[in-house]
Amino acid sequence: MAAAGEYSLGCILGGARFWGVPHFYYQVLLGAEVAWLGVLAAVAFGVCGAGIYLLYRRKGELELAAPALWVVAVAACGAPAAHYLAVADVSFPWVKSRFAAAAAASFFLGVITLWGLGAAALYKALAALGRRFNKVPAKAVLIVLSSALLLPVVAADVYYIVAGRRPAGRRPDVYVVVMDAFRADRLSFYGGAGGVAPRLEAFGREGVIFREAYTVSSWTKPAVASLFTSAYPGTHGVNSRVAALPEEAATLAEAMKGLGYATLAVSANPHVSWAGGMGDGFDVLDSTAGGSVMEAGGPSLSAARLLTRAKWAPSFLGPLWHPTTDGLELNRRLEFWFKITDAPRFVYLHYMEPHTPYRPRGEDEAALKTYFERARNEKVREIVRGRFFGARLTKDPHFRLDYTPADVALAKALYDSDVRRMDDVIADFLDEVVPAYSRGDEAVVVITADHGEEFGEHGRWLHGAGLHGEIARVPLMVRGAGRGNVRGAVNVVDITPTAVALAGGAPPGSWIGTDLTPYMSGDGAVPPRELLLEGIIEYPPARAGAAWASIELAATLDGGYYYLYDYNAGREYLYDEVRDLNQTYNLARGDDEAANAGLLAQRREELASLREAARARALTPRYVQLPSSLERQLRAMGYVN
Repeated sequence: MAAAGEYSLGCILGGARFWGVPHFYYQVLLGAEVAWLGVLAAVAFGVCGAGIYLLYRRKGELELAAPALWVVAVAACGAPAAHYLAVADVSFPWVKSRFAAAAAASFFLGVITLWGLGAAALYKALAALGRRFNKVPAKAVLIVLSSALLLPVVAADVYYIVAGRRPAGRRPDVYVVVMDAFRADRLSFYGGAGGVAPRLEAFGREGVIFREAYTVSSWTKPAVASLFTSAYPGTHGVNSRVAALPEEAATLAEAMKGLGYATLAVSANPHVSWAGGMGDGFDVLDSTAGGSVMEAGGPSLSAARLLTRAKWAPSFLGPLWHPTTDGLELNRRLEFWFKITDAPRFVYLHYMEPHTPYRPRGEDEAALKTYFERARNEKVREIVRGRFFGARLTKDPHFRLDYTPADVALAKALYDSDVRRMDDVIADFLDEVVPAYSRGDEAVVVITADHGEEFGEHGRWLHGAGLHGEIARVPLMVRGAGRGNVRGAVNVVDITPTAVALAGGAPPGSWIGTDLTPYMSGDGAVPPRELLLEGIIEYPPARAGAAWASIELAATLDGGYYYLYDYNAGREYLYDEVRDLNQTYNLARGDDEAANAGLLAQRREELASLREAARARALTPRYVQLPSSLERQLRAMGYVN
């Protein structure tokens, strides 16, 4: 009754787009919270109704049963309104926190129960008067009074409907889209041949392209933590799969929430999850690969949390909620979460294309057949699934790959097929999702990557164990803030203050990134500055008492030279980023080492200074026990050997 009443009212007053469900009443489809609250209400009202029925049946007054049940049914329609008060991120002026809202909901349920009892007692009195004076229509009066008692409930529902339909103000929706493991050179304006990702190419021409963009790390978790906090890995410390962001870190989502944004994250990568501490500031963090969709808000003892703990959520909620890494399915889930509110939205969207395991498109299978036939059969499976050699490198820093040219060709062909799949997903996002749910061209869309991918160019495979250009250079494009090609080195810590500035806010003082908005008009240039990259990946011990293992690389660039030091192998590299974009000639080896002694000394000092400054601001990360489902996902991705 409660869900049906709210659903009908919402369809009449709120409109519908997604399976006929009003956008503001997303929990009708989610189901768990409404069902949970409905059970509580049904128990309370059922006990009251049954007690009244039995009481008056003994006295022979069965006519009271129908009005009593009417009171119970009408009052039960207030259950969803109580749910709104408990978990929705919308407050009446006098409700300042969710704790107050939860208390109000409990009080509200109590009032409804008392209404039922009071109305039944009133009916008894009116019935007696009617028998005595034969003038008072008891049932009619009871229905009128019950309906009047329901007015506050209806008013609360209308308030939410109207609040959900109000214009969202002048702030633009802001989307930050991360394509996992996407190499910059797959796009023409980053030195590639082009043609692999035509929709991404078109997107770049529609907005601002940062031609010299870099990540800050060699793998996802620290890179995303840096994007969220505008801090280097040496500062936030999230460099292990069991490390979580410290609570005191000021995050991008918290800053956007402070500006009045509804904050939403949908990620196919399990590193971006509540378990990793990445949820601070998000109203909803749907980490689909980790199966933690049901952790999206609500009281600690809510039905959502209980279903998650009991592992019933997938069967309870149907196929929409199965764990997925498919980008098109992520877009559909994103559309679903957009029903929460029409307030300005900040959305973080993390796709897994073209990360391993590779899933070639059907139209690419014929072209890939040749590579499968040429590559050695025992290598095909590990190439398709993606094998990471980090653990081998911690034991042998001079480890060399044994992949043949045919193996490498297969990996690149699979990767390019996944890049084309990524382009299809981006096209769907840009052409279907954003126009349908944002206010036209006002939306700001930032597209980047957490890191690139390596196929043996410098002796490493995939990512995590290297920090050369194929890993370090990423695309960075912004639409909705002008057009242009911007030169000068930038990295992902700059995205955070830039997004806040585009939303009309000011970044907190703890962020080290630079607001790039002053350089986004025309073909400008970001002034040269020293940037730090830290490829740190720490491996927890396999057994208690054993030592941690790690891979540690660090690099610095200032617009002219790229200096990289491999702490495990004790090697250093120096490349001229202007003349040698593909980093084929190491100026720190052989005769060039002596010729460039002064430049190398300067870069060593610069790297040491940047790392020391990062550690001077260091936070203490939390270390957590990952859920078994998350461990399985990480193992499937190759992060756990």
